[in-house]
Amino acid sequence: MGSRGYTLVEVLVAVIVVIAIGVIIVSILSSTLRVTRKTNVVSSIRTSGNQAITQMAKLMKFAKKFEGVSTNDITYVLDCTHDVVAPTPTPTPVPYKYLKFKGEDDSEIKFWCDDTNDTIILNTVSLLDIDTVKVANDKCSFTCSQDRLSTNQVITVYFQLRQAEDSTFAESQFSIPFETSVVLKNLVK
Repeated sequence: MGSRGYTLVEVLVAVIVVIAIGVIIVSILSSTLRVTRKTNVVSSIRTSGNQAITQMAKLMKFAKKFEGVSTNDITYVLDCTHDVVAPTPTPTPVPYKYLKFKGEDDSEIKFWCDDTNDTIILNTVSLLDIDTVKVANDKCSFTCSQDRLSTNQVITVYFQLRQAEDSTFAESQFSIPFETSVVLKNLVK
């Protein structure tokens, strides 16, 4: 005699197979979405960081006059030499929060690390789209160095960016460092 229905065991096996296939498909889709999200976050951070550092380097390169670095926006230091005693290692440059120049048109160019809003400011405008990226944990500074007073200053810009929105996903919780050094040339002294 032929049976026209399914046994309970056959139905359970079919349900288990469907559930297993569903779990595999969901994990593949989840993994793909996470990789896509990470790629988008990295791309956004890199784009913002590269734009900011390029703009800063360009303005410094074509500046008319170096007006100093400062930790407090009150006292600016023009002398970037460091006193070195012969056998000691090279001192670590002081990290400053403010950097000031005169532009080609004699306008003031001031960069500063705004730790309150997690951004980098050019005069009064943020160089970053703070809806997308922010400076990570107060990691923004400028250093100034030169061998002796007769040589040109070397300004190093350093900052680290992270995604602006706080996320619990691991692929969104990282930061990317950016750094460049500019040798100041042809400045009016």
